[in-house]
Amino acid sequence: MSAQQAAQLLEISVSTLYAYVSRGMIRSEATPGPRRQRRYSREDVEALLKRKSERGGVERALAGALNWGEPLCESSLTHIIDGKLFYRGRDVTELATSHSFEQVVELLWGEYEAGSSTLTEGLSARLMGKSLVEAFRLGLPWMAGEDERRFDLRPQGVRSTGARILDGLTSLAGGASSGSPLAARLSEAWAPSQRRLLEAALILCADHELNVSAFTARCVASAGANPYDVVSAGLGALSGHRHGGHCAKVESLFREALLDSPKETLMRRMRQGIDISGFG
Repeated sequence: MSAQQAAQLLEISVSTLYAYVSRGMIRSEATPGPRRQRRYSREDVEALLKRKSERGGVERALAGALNWGEPLCESSLTHIIDGKLFYRGRDVTELATSHSFEQVVELLWGEYEAGSSTLTEGLSARLMGKSLVEAFRLGLPWMAGEDERRFDLRPQGVRSTGARILDGLTSLAGGASSGSPLAARLSEAWAPSQRRLLEAALILCADHELNVSAFTARCVASAGANPYDVVSAGLGALSGHRHGGHCAKVESLFREALLDSPKETLMRRMRQGIDISGFG
């Protein structure tokens, strides 16, 4: 089916159709020819239509907002089309190779002035040995208690608080020299020769759409919570073993493979019925 046919059948916009595709709910493939158009699986479209028709009343109204458990809504920040990612209409791969992280934050936030604060003074030593997420979760309440401006929920106030949070968390991550570009501070602490690659990674991850942690943060923000509580809520979701906490399982797999061999490690795990983290 064409994009217009699929969208008309599902009674959705074409941009929402693209969002379904980006989440793997509808398969698409390129059509032959010079125009490079795409066609969409009729089987997947009809399966979605059937699920939609089976739900009535309140569930049907909720389906448009949460798409049967998959958070889905229109956004002026991020757009996904034909496998490409855009921030406010700008190709993210182009931004990642030509812009600084701060410039991309300004593109997303509307205005950005680098934060410089003393909110984390004395914290780094206390949190030594903690994982990054754990250090952030323990450090954020302390930072919030020291920041009397956190309750300014006007747009400019939220942006300023966000900048201070970015500055403080970068300090906790080891990037000590407050006020400098964030990627420069992190690369100095982690990989001095890889600043450009680290900056590109930060840009590519600048908006997480509606994954579990981002969706949680946006729900808490919609209740009028201050930005520290919003970020804390997102980190709480991120720590779960089905989300960011899954990284620990992947790292365990890598360590085991280094001690033995990748092939033997994978075969042993499959024989024992152990999850091969990061695959399947």
